[in-house]
This record gives sequence, structure tokens and C-alpha cells, in this order.
Amino acid sequence: LAADEEAEVGDALRERRRRSDSSPRSKAASAAAGVSARKRNQPLPPIVVEDPNDTVAIKRARNTLAARKSRQKKMERFDELEAEIARIAAERDMWKAKALARGAN
Repeated sequence: LAADEEAEVGDALRERRRRSDSSPRSKAASAAAGVSARKRNQPLPPIVVEDPNDTVAIKRARNTLAARKSRQKKMERFDELEAEIARIAAERDMWKAKALARGAN
């Protein structure tokens, strides 16, 4: 590309970014600040792609599936860590009780 064409492409990309970033920026705190996440009671709906030729929709569906799997794996790992913390805390309490029973302070 010539220097003029590169400049035009760069200008077009910057303009496109400006147009797509039209949401107002707020400096106020989020309405969700300090609110804990809720857990789902029901499973998520299946991912359906209407048009198998729509590559963007297929990519989006694949990404959604990958994100769901990643979140599930993260939750499972978090649960494992919480169980390990509980086990270690119980073991600590047991040893503390044994030490106190022997008269250690």
C-alpha cells in the first residue's frame, strides 16, 4: 500500500472505532458495585446457530461454549480449593486441640 492508502485505512479504522464506542462513559460507581454474584438454579440454554453458513455466528457460538466450559472449570477448581481449605483447617484444629491437651500454650 502507498503511504496515502495506509493513512486512509488508518483513518477509516479510527473512525469506525469512534462510531462503535458511542456508549456514554460514566464516572459514577456502578449500580452493581458491592453486589455478590448469584449462582444459577437452572442450566444454561443450548447454543443454537440459525444459519450454518454464518461464520460470525458460528465463531460466537464456539466462543460462548468455550467461555461456559472455562467458567465451569473455574468453579470446580474453586470448589476443590474450598474443600481443601476446610480439610486443612480441621486438621489444624485437631493438632491445636492435641497441643492444648498436652498443656502447650
